[in-house]
Amino acid sequence: MTFEQIFFSKARRGASAFGDAFAALRAIRADGADPGRFGDAFVEGRWIRDRSIDSLAAFGPSFYPENLPRGAWSLFPVESPDGFHLVRVTAVEPARDVDTNESRGPLAAR
Repeated sequence: MTFEQIFFSKARRGASAFGDAFAALRAIRADGADPGRFGDAFVEGRWIRDRSIDSLAAFGPSFYPENLPRGAWSLFPVESPDGFHLVRVTAVEPARDVDTNESRGPLAAR
């Protein structure tokens, strides 16, 4: 899964984190505002690329980006332990088995 996210930190914004996230979401969805104008720095960056659904557990139990519409921003800010995220899923790859030849390349490079 690959998605873009805009993070609003509870530590930095306190009680206004949700309201700030919702106001930004409204501006992006309704007014076409540039998403790059909003949010706080996030340890993993703005783009989360090629991650499995299971690896996203660190975002918290209410974070289910696989249920979000593809290409559109989330309808509401998504809460994680650290704050709120506006999420736009750009790609979902179905799980698949990797054959031996495909996995051999990355292992041989080590």
